[in-house]
Amino acid sequence: MIDMTPEDFLSHVRGNDQDFGNRPDGHDRSNAMPGSAYDQALDGLNEALAKARAGDHDTEEPEPRRPIQDLPVREPGAYKLDLPDLVDPNDPKLGWFKRQAAEMGLSNKTAQNILDRYLKGQGEEYERAKQDFNKQLSPEWGQNFDRNVRDCNRAITLTDQAISERFGSKLKGGFTRWVKSHPAVGSSPWFARLMLMISDNTR
Repeated sequence: MIDMTPEDFLSHVRGNDQDFGNRPDGHDRSNAMPGSAYDQALDGLNEALAKARAGDHDTEEPEPRRPIQDLPVREPGAYKLDLPDLVDPNDPKLGWFKRQAAEMGLSNKTAQNILDRYLKGQGEEYERAKQDFNKQLSPEWGQNFDRNVRDCNRAITLTDQAISERFGSKLKGGFTRWVKSHPAVGSSPWFARLMLMISDNTR
């Protein structure tokens, strides 16, 4: 195969064109190729050469660069997720979610959307649990309902402090977050009665 640049090829054709008319037999270029076809071929080469020089190739437009939020994430620690205050960044469940998301190559944006939907569902579950809580305990506690709720929250705080004192400051606030992130437990009547008992025994 002859390796020629477009410039070399075009010069070669033009040179043959000039030499062709000076051959001893008196033949001109039209004997080998009709003039109109020859001119069209040269015009096409000229156009192709002009496009090559200008970088105007007939190629598809390159795909636009994807935002970084849409790029696949391969390492769990690379996720930058927006978390509500009640969600512990060190929660093992959150770590598990990041590992699964990275294994599937989910982008940060997709992982955030999934997490937001999950948290929205948790919020709706909390509202339902709260309504059931009020419905079941309002008749039982009567006028003491608000006071008992405050005492339950006090017991949760005391339990949290006891856990952190016993097992280390790293767990401080962990029990409170756990209760609030598990509405099926934190808003259940049996849990409220247990916390109220703790509160009454720690006065």
